[in-house]
Amino acid sequence: MKKSTSNENTRMQEGQKSLQAKFFACVYAFGLMTFCSFSFVPRLAWAAGTIYVDLKTSSASCAKYNPSSRSCGSGTDTAYKTIAEAAAAATPGTTVILREGSYNEPLAPSTSGAPGQYITFKNHGSEQVLLGGETGIVLSNRRYIWIEGLRVEDRFWLEANNSEADFATNFQNRSFHVVKNCVFKRTPATGTTGNVRFVRSHDNRFLDNTVEDGVDNTENALQVQGNPRSWAR
Repeated sequence: MKKSTSNENTRMQEGQKSLQAKFFACVYAFGLMTFCSFSFVPRLAWAAGTIYVDLKTSSASCAKYNPSSRSCGSGTDTAYKTIAEAAAAATPGTTVILREGSYNEPLAPSTSGAPGQYITFKNHGSEQVLLGGETGIVLSNRRYIWIEGLRVEDRFWLEANNSEADFATNFQNRSFHVVKNCVFKRTPATGTTGNVRFVRSHDNRFLDNTVEDGVDNTENALQVQGNPRSWAR
């Protein structure tokens, strides 16, 4: 009898250990699921959302931006003071909204978008956004960038020159950019330099833009090299 009781006690202890092991395994697994849910998922959701650029923000970046008051602290959106910082934070699918003002920097995306996931840079409503830099918009060696409602004046306008050898090898120089409802005025370009330049850059759309005071003739205002004419209007 004592031997039987001893065996039963041993089995009970082993059963308890097994249950404890399963319990801690479940807690560990739940911890992993919690970590994934709160660390990875929100970041992915934010990355494909909307971020702002506002010269009026008091700091370099703001995690509580209020688009209505253009202030930091009472909102839920993310804003940056410079285009460069917003471009660095953007990922495929992100929309970057530029608030009204004259920026002392160009628009030069840090990375490319993807099929069906353009990285979009646009003005807010009817606000006027004036880009700076030597060349206002630089899209060289980038793909799937959407530019809308921005202005470039008194400087070189747009450069999309896919000069990197890997770009031709990997993407056949197909960029798929969209430039829409922008204003381009007065350029220092001369001769046949061109002002809006798509060089070795295919499958782009130049739609409903205003082009004024280009180079010595209107043909050179929009220079297209190796680009299907049907996509450059």
